[in-house]
Amino acid sequence: MKKFLFLIIVFVTAHVGAQDLIRTYNLPVIQEGQALPNAWAGGLNSPQFSHLDVDIDGVLDLIAFDRAGDRMMVFINEGSDGYIYTREYNNAFPSGMINWVVARDFNCDGKMDLATNSQSGFIIYKNISTEESGLNFDLMLTSNINNLQMSEYAFSANPFSAPVYTISIDMPSFVDYDDDGDIDVFSFTEFSTTVYFFKNMSVENGNCEVPQYICANRCYGHFSESVESFSIFFGSDAECQFNVVDPRSSSDRLHTGATILQIDMDQNGIKDMILSDVTEPNMGLFLMEDAIDGQDSVVTAAFDFPNNYGNNIPVGLDVFPAGYYLDVDNDGIKDLIVSPNAATEVEDKNSVWYYKNNGQNDLPQLQFMQNDFLQNTMIDLGSEAYPAIVDLDSDGLLDIVVSNRKTYSSTETYTSTLAFYKNIGTATYPTFELMEENYLNIPTLELRSVYPHFNDWDDDGDLDLILGDQDGFIRIFKNEAATPGLPIFATPELVLNSGGQAIDVGQFSTPQYFDLDNDGLKDLIVGEKNGNINLYRNVGVTGLPAFEFIEDTIGDVVASNYLGIDGYSVPYFYRNTSNLLELLVASETGKIGHYDQIEENILGTFNQITDEFQGIREGDRCAIAMADITGDGINDMLYGHIGGGLALYLSEIFVENVGEVTSSAFKIFPNPTQTGQELRVELSATPSSMISVEIFDSVGRLNYRDTINTQSFTIKTPLDRGVYFIKIGDRVEKWIVR
Repeated sequence: MKKFLFLIIVFVTAHVGAQDLIRTYNLPVIQEGQALPNAWAGGLNSPQFSHLDVDIDGVLDLIAFDRAGDRMMVFINEGSDGYIYTREYNNAFPSGMINWVVARDFNCDGKMDLATNSQSGFIIYKNISTEESGLNFDLMLTSNINNLQMSEYAFSANPFSAPVYTISIDMPSFVDYDDDGDIDVFSFTEFSTTVYFFKNMSVENGNCEVPQYICANRCYGHFSESVESFSIFFGSDAECQFNVVDPRSSSDRLHTGATILQIDMDQNGIKDMILSDVTEPNMGLFLMEDAIDGQDSVVTAAFDFPNNYGNNIPVGLDVFPAGYYLDVDNDGIKDLIVSPNAATEVEDKNSVWYYKNNGQNDLPQLQFMQNDFLQNTMIDLGSEAYPAIVDLDSDGLLDIVVSNRKTYSSTETYTSTLAFYKNIGTATYPTFELMEENYLNIPTLELRSVYPHFNDWDDDGDLDLILGDQDGFIRIFKNEAATPGLPIFATPELVLNSGGQAIDVGQFSTPQYFDLDNDGLKDLIVGEKNGNINLYRNVGVTGLPAFEFIEDTIGDVVASNYLGIDGYSVPYFYRNTSNLLELLVASETGKIGHYDQIEENILGTFNQITDEFQGIREGDRCAIAMADITGDGINDMLYGHIGGGLALYLSEIFVENVGEVTSSAFKIFPNPTQTGQELRVELSATPSSMISVEIFDSVGRLNYRDTINTQSFTIKTPLDRGVYFIKIGDRVEKWIVR
């Protein structure tokens, strides 16, 4: 026998107890009739895009650092097949990167290094990757030590030292402005009204291995911005001190909440400036020219970029857009990507705008293509996702219901919804299809940040919905359906305590209905914003629950948090294979706490096994749901977080068993096959009934599906070159297309 793991990219296989969970991507999700190639990527909110050869194959991949939660996301470049998400390389990135990350070649070795914010400066990590070592970085420089300080200001021969200034909320520009081979820096000054130009002198000094910055100008472009608004003054109206003549040839060296992008829009050899402001939805284009006195200066300004440059659709994100100029369609010409540049209170869905460049790099013609670049390939419900796994329609297959905290809107107050994904696959290999994006129309109830939990509330044999909300209350939606199928929920009612008052845990209630004391009655366990877990014991009778408040911090458990204040606990009690109680607690930091020694110790202190269950952490404000969705007898896990999407973790046993085949399962030839050539398949025997034939690519996308009942057959497919896996029944063979 041989074992072959197909469709699986492994991220974490930590050992906790007898069950391992493996980050996987292969269970299909269908939306609007199309399979989502990156269904389980987790969603995008405020991504910052750069190119980086992540898998060391000579092709630039796409990395997206999401300011919302400081998440690094990797999308492998598959050429004409687009980009495929993976966490296979996440551990190779430096830890602790915050606010903004850009990839640039800072030491002229042909590899993209990383720069990230550090206080009011930045840190550079050198790319030391090789084919042997894979992706790898090492600290190169930090702006808080002398070797990344600007050595002097070139103003009236008045030298002094100060760190390069790049404030955390802004997005500075890292660009080879003067085309000399090294990376210069532009950022707004401390007063947020003018722009610093930090010139990199490494090439001029004969050593490009280490950036050497001087301040060449602190009023670059001879313009200034209003302190109070996105108003620009240039020419004689600009308040500009210390402006330097022709900083591009100098051998010396906007606004808090602003971004800078530089593109030569008109082939005059000077990179023009595209700016945005934290309070505005648009981007301003400021064309630069050499003035009579030799200064680079703003000569015209337009606040509807990129209108009139190939399209009539200007950037219109609600607030604080940032632009990224890079070739995302692999045609050799840089395109424009625009997304929000704040962590909160900005658009979080349909928030990545893609403009294809039909012109040249220095004379772009930017055609608007879509407002959901990459987001349309994944589950993305806005900000934060809270999943539930439940057989909602009573067909014997587990479905998914997932809520979001919100979808950003400048006009609507209530945007928290439930989405229903029906399992249209099988009990052992599910396929989920989005059936309703606004299941039960929760916004009409004027509830915020809803959290769903399904259980049989009144012991009548069907599933009811228990819903927590931002105000700390809990509501019960009783199922009144007379026959199995989709529930018919009655008007929701507030859950009361035994004294007749509405149960209120403060803020962000996350209920679980579970028999904690093993008395045959399910108790109410509720997480909340403060990070503790409340216990309301069921003192009623079967079918008629009543709840008595027992404890507000059961087990002395407090969810992992950043400032020692909140925690946003989401509890999940369960019984392990030995029928003993254990507890998982999702948290504000994205970590999952794991506890035992709960049995006969309900009011005591639980034992914390770890504060990071199986090493899993993908994003802030996480929530989990567990169930056996693959039919192998072991719980799998859905993990939602700030990105508004879901991560999928399947049991190790499922991953191993699904790929276990004999070497004589079937024969395929010729192998390798030329593109478009017929592939012949021969089974060892004629099937007794119809069996499935599926072809997956190397990252798990389904490319072909059919059923056959013959011993031999042919497949003619226009697949691109690459590695594929043919699955017939439960057996798999590797296929190479050249």
